[in-house]
Amino acid sequence: MNIAEKSVLILGGGCFGLSAAIELKNRGWSVTVLDRQPIPASDAASTDINKAFRPDYGGDEIYQALCIKAYERWKQWNQETLEAYQEKVFHECGVLFLCYDKMGEFDKKSIATLPEGFTHVYRTPEEIAAAYPTLSESGFTEGYLSKYAGWLNSKLGIQYACDKAKKMGVRFVEGETAGMFKEFLQDKLGNIKGIITLDGTEHWADLTIVASGAWTPSIVDMNGMMQATGHAVLQINIPESLRPRYRHEVLPVMFADTTRSGFYSFPINKDGNLKIACHDQGYLNFPKNDNRDTPISYPRTLATSPKDTVPIDAVRNFRSFIRSTYPELRHLNIAATRMCWYTDSWDGDFYIDHVPGRPGLFVATGGSGHGYKFLPVLGEVIADAVELKRSEITEKFKWRVPTATQKRDGLRCDGGNAMLDDHPMATQKELEGDQRSKL
Repeated sequence: MNIAEKSVLILGGGCFGLSAAIELKNRGWSVTVLDRQPIPASDAASTDINKAFRPDYGGDEIYQALCIKAYERWKQWNQETLEAYQEKVFHECGVLFLCYDKMGEFDKKSIATLPEGFTHVYRTPEEIAAAYPTLSESGFTEGYLSKYAGWLNSKLGIQYACDKAKKMGVRFVEGETAGMFKEFLQDKLGNIKGIITLDGTEHWADLTIVASGAWTPSIVDMNGMMQATGHAVLQINIPESLRPRYRHEVLPVMFADTTRSGFYSFPINKDGNLKIACHDQGYLNFPKNDNRDTPISYPRTLATSPKDTVPIDAVRNFRSFIRSTYPELRHLNIAATRMCWYTDSWDGDFYIDHVPGRPGLFVATGGSGHGYKFLPVLGEVIADAVELKRSEITEKFKWRVPTATQKRDGLRCDGGNAMLDDHPMATQKELEGDQRSKL
């Protein structure tokens, strides 16, 4: 069959969907991307002020090699985004992996497997304080700098990928009815032949790829394989007088003993906002009106719950982290909050494969909180899997059933999921700096 005659629908215009669209179009496919919001979608995990880029994967050499490949592509995209938007998408300031005690296995394995010259180790608190005076009161004892790393302007990256796809001839259908999935189209044999959107339009295609992020489990039955988990994120607007101490030239992205604490932070962006996030098990959200036999956790975002902030218990934990790590910021208001909804797979790895028993249906999902950095190269992995070009990478991300022993993302701190409904949202008053004594 002539590939040039084949058509594909991609549900979702985030990092998986856009990367797939670009590569499949390159390979001669007719491509249509559908999204329920204008891209970049305001509540997508990939739409944020920044994401970390780091090739450090605790000895997982497949992810590491893919990330090093993405590194070269991000540098190329820098030239292109500078030309198109007068702004770089990738800021290569490095990523610090610091510990309050001894380095853990993730750090040691990362240092051991990364190429020579990729890291610089700090053995004492004094070495850390001398290199990064902003952290002089933080209590870190040792760690290392990952040099070929930094942060990505994530919203800009999505905008660039979207614009690139449009210039290549990818068709886009966006909107809360025109781009919203309602049901699959099937032929008499049960093969998936496209979708019907909420406005009743039939979109026919040879292949349908569901790349809908945290909404994927509500579209494709992935019970036990994947769920949507919400993670609190906050921003602090740094006063002008302190901003020189928090620029990426002085303080890079910093993982604060993340395998134990969950916390990591970013340098300030061009607006002076410092973002702090927590990479843990997150919150689950089971809507009361979901009549499924097996309940599914759905994203609860500002698009549907505009009065939401983040849970007050998360604010308390963030305040504690700020007091111990950045004590000079402890009095400041929290300027912005959001819940970032991960598409968590059971083992922390992506799912990129045809869906067994459902010909014509494919999934590209399961970012699990670490997928964005691969945006420029994910499409090649997805297209290879679509075209059944198997490799070590496509085998890693193939459809798989959970086993008794779960492998988790090596940077994720332990702890169980919390139910979002059981945790009241912080009020605007509770986000103000004058609440610090109560929190």
